[in-house]
Amino acid sequence: MPGRDLQRCALDPSPEERAALAQWCDRAERLPPVERAALRLHLEGYSIDEIARRLETSRATAWKRLHAGQERLKRTEGRHATAMGGQRRDGRA
Repeated sequence: MPGRDLQRCALDPSPEERAALAQWCDRAERLPPVERAALRLHLEGYSIDEIARRLETSRATAWKRLHAGQERLKRTEGRHATAMGGQRRDGRA
């Protein structure tokens, strides 16, 4: 979603956008705590170095946790869409 659309969505979400955000947040809450923390800090605008400091870990470990959380969310998004009878983002059923 382009930045301008994301900003509009954040300020005035449609019912569909609210539902999608609620589903995303629900999936994010199911992440392992270290991945969820890294993702939350990233979404708050922290750099990877700041995330590492806040999580008291190395830069490489912080990046690994962030990437793992992002990948896990992508996988659950595909399973969720398929379970709901829709298509995955990659176009497969």
